[in-house]
Amino acid sequence: MINRAARCTQEPYYVRCIKPNEEKSPKEFNYERCKHQVLYLGLLENVRVRRAGFAFRMPYDRFLLRSQSINQSINQFNSKLAAREPDSK
Repeated sequence: MINRAARCTQEPYYVRCIKPNEEKSPKEFNYERCKHQVLYLGLLENVRVRRAGFAFRMPYDRFLLRSQSINQSINQFNSKLAAREPDSK
């Protein structure tokens, strides 16, 4: 289990969560709500594409390199925004 957890930190991935009901009750399951979430998230289409052999996962380091310019722009924007706002303490 420790080895499995260590692999997860090396290559991050995301899990889609489906809320089975609005009441946060472990014994209730709203089929229509779950169906709506699955369709909205495109999970069925994702499964079809992956089963057809078009599964693609970009390595995390490559993703970071590709998104580096966006990340720098966001960091610069946040820095400028923080410099303009007075401290709320």
